Formats: sequence, C-alpha cells, structure tokens
Amino acid sequence: MNQEAPSTKPVNRQAFIDHIRVFLTALVIAHHAAVTYGASGNWFCKEVQSSELGEGTNLFFTMLVSVDQSFFMGMFFLIAGYFTPKSLERKGTARFIGERLLRLGLPLVFFLTVLFQLTVAISAPYLGHSFGGVWKWLYQNPSYTPGPLWFVQTLLIFAFLYAIWNKLRRQSAAPEAESPLPRHRTLFLAALGVGLCSFLVRQWMPAGDSVAGMQLGYFPPYILLFFTGCAAARHKWLERIDWRYARPWVFLSLLLAVSLPFIAGSCPDGSAFSGGMNRYALTYALWDPFISWGIMLGLLFAVRRFLNGTNAFVQALARASYATYIIHATVLVATSVALRGWTAAPVMKWAAVSAIAVCASFALSAILVRIPGIKKVI
Repeated sequence: MNQEAPSTKPVNRQAFIDHIRVFLTALVIAHHAAVTYGASGNWFCKEVQSSELGEGTNLFFTMLVSVDQSFFMGMFFLIAGYFTPKSLERKGTARFIGERLLRLGLPLVFFLTVLFQLTVAISAPYLGHSFGGVWKWLYQNPSYTPGPLWFVQTLLIFAFLYAIWNKLRRQSAAPEAESPLPRHRTLFLAALGVGLCSFLVRQWMPAGDSVAGMQLGYFPPYILLFFTGCAAARHKWLERIDWRYARPWVFLSLLLAVSLPFIAGSCPDGSAFSGGMNRYALTYALWDPFISWGIMLGLLFAVRRFLNGTNAFVQALARASYATYIIHATVLVATSVALRGWTAAPVMKWAAVSAIAVCASFALSAILVRIPGIKKVI
C-alpha cells in the first residue's frame, strides 16, 4: 500500500515532541497511582488490592493500565531514539557517551542510593513500620532496585549500542538518504514480529518478572521502537504522519481496546496472560503492539496537527519532564501517604492523588532544573 505525499504544513519538531513528552510523563504518574489504588502491577505501596475492587472499578483500572502499558514506555523509547542520531553527530562518540553517563548514569545512581530508600521509607505506614526503621533496614540490607528508573538504565544501554553500531556503520556504509514512511504492510509485520518475540521471551521471563529491574517480557517492542526512532530522525518520519496514514491503525486500536474486557473475561486465570504456552499469553503478546501502533500514530498526528506550537509554560513543563520522571515516585508515594486517611472511592482517590502528584512533581522539578550543577544533569 503506497503512502500519500507528506503534509506541507510546517512542523516545529521540538514543540510537538515537547507536548508528547509532558503528556507521557503525566501519564506515568497516573499509571503508578492507579496501581496504588487497585490496578495490577508492582509499586512501592498498594492501598487497595485488586481483589477488593468492585467489578466496574476493576474493569476501569484494568483498561487504564493495560492500554497505558501497551504504548507509553514504548513511545518514550521512540522519542529518545528520535533525538539520539543528531546528538551523536553533534558531539562525537566519546563526548556523546560521556554525556549519556552524566545525564542518565548519575540520576540512576542517585535513585539507587538515595531516592529508592527515601521512597520506601515514606511508604512505611503501609508497611506498618516507622520511617526511620525502614530507612535503617534498607541501608543495612542493600539491593539493586532501579524502580521506575529502569527506563533510564535501559536507555543508557541502548545509547551505547547505537553509538557502537553507528561507528561500525560509518566504516562500512554511506549515510542513508530520506525514505518514504514505512508501508502499512511493514508496520503489520513489525507488530506481528515483536508480538511473537514477546510471546517467546515470556516463556522464560513472564510479563511482570524482571532482571535488574527490567521486565524483559516487554522489551521486544522497546528495542524496535528505539531504533525506529533513530531511523525516523534521519528520514523525518514523525513530522510526516498525517490522518490518512494513521487512520487505519487508530481504528484498529479502538477495536482492540473495546475487545479487552471480552478477552480478559474469557480467561479463567489472569496469570495466564503473563506467559506460558497458551492462547491467552499469545493473544496478549500480539495485542500489545497492534494497539500501540495506532495510539502512537494517532498521538503523533493529533499533536503535530493541533499542538504544533509552544509557549513559555509548555517549554517549562517540557524542560522539567525528565526531572519529573526521576522524582515522581517519591512525590507520588508521599502524596498517597498524606491522603491515606481520606475515605473515598478508589477511583476518586486515584484522580485526586494523580492530579496532586503531577502538579507537585512538575513544580518541584521546575525548581530543580534551575539549580546550578543539577541543571547540567537533568
């Protein structure tokens, strides 16, 4: 199927990507807040267990975290890859690696040695212990737990791999010229391929299980999307996505989203979706990339079309988004602990805590990125 000609509307590359980064960062916070109030998943604290939720609330949280999980971290990798080639070309290999170690490695070390312990200690009321007691125990019993900064850790690995590949490519091949957007057949085969790869990986590492904080069962699309982002930067693919190109995938995503309750309801044991040689694990592994392609293409089109501009406020939010990602766990846990005594429906508490944590995390980050020294890192 041939692609249509790219739109001639001018695109402010940084502006529309900034909007997406801010949205994804806020969505990460809301996603983790949902786990706090009953959605499935691992988090520092869970005030409500899934078994305690009513049928409607359980369905809402299942839909929310399942759809989120399908695309939001993959889209982070796509965007990260999108800015990687230009950064490497501008800085050179040695400086690029040094800068990655500074901007990714240092926050990771800080989280491992300070923020993780602080966040768990703040959650002490959920554990039935004191802040000081938990803090002391964690330092006496250290463990490697990157928490949500598994993304930063993985991005550091991907950046090194790209730098090595780029070094080899320059010695053996000329830089590629601009090429058309991938055909829909290519997108279909890519979704099918990564879905099958995820299914195979989950025979060994079920979804939800991790190695060094990385849930490898979700990694096939992450790998593909990061390196697709690198290619997209060279060929300006993200700026050329229009409604005609995105439309069939958006409709497919809507259809798959509506199908989720029926798929989940047909499974007698929800753990079967995580892995194993069964049809539910295969269905979930394929469902992920096929729904995520439409969501990502739809977002790229909509933001490029309707939010292709910026202002000082959006720029400030975008500038603070990385710092927000780094500190959001601590802020979110503190917010949920502060509102622990409030009696309200789980969805209401989720909405309130999400809103407060998003605003507080961005506000604190906006201050952090102005501090000399810190602003050079984040």
